[in-house]
Amino acid sequence: MRIKYKLAILTFLLTSIAILVISHTIDSPFLVAVSLIIIPSLITKLSPIKFIPGTIKFKKSPLCIRVISTTAILYLVAAHFLNKKTEIPQHPVVFLFLLFYTAIPEEIFFRGYLLELLKDEGESFISRGNVLTSLAFALLHVAMYKKIYMLKVFFPSLIFGYLYEKTENLLCPVLCHWIFDIIYLVKPL
Repeated sequence: MRIKYKLAILTFLLTSIAILVISHTIDSPFLVAVSLIIIPSLITKLSPIKFIPGTIKFKKSPLCIRVISTTAILYLVAAHFLNKKTEIPQHPVVFLFLLFYTAIPEEIFFRGYLLELLKDEGESFISRGNVLTSLAFALLHVAMYKKIYMLKVFFPSLIFGYLYEKTENLLCPVLCHWIFDIIYLVKPL
């Protein structure tokens, strides 16, 4: 097994153990978010500084806008036909929580660290690294929420990984992840 795969597995396992312990004992979203960023940087020696918004490249942002708008529309249409009830949260701070404690740290961890470690040049439409990262994303969600149906996050994760690989920055996957989380919060599927 290549060294980068071993490093990715080690990073995923140690970080997962830490956030599972934190979420099931202390229940601190802040510590979970910080763990998703700090632990991998200590293991992989990849700096989280590269994820600061000032380093984001905007050269392929139309792809991001097309993917976000298309998936949002498809999701809302599916939710409508499944007759799901719409519930808008009373406090707008919930939307910021989804951005800062969910979308940003998860994308930094899964796309910025894991997918970056597993990325191979010249891969096909959906890369092996993206599939492995999305599988890890889904498994961690199952472990966090203790619900097998959380495997459903595998498919949005493939989209986030695709966006990261095509745009070469985290802005698009973070925004797409945030929009997915908001839509799911308002209209669960």
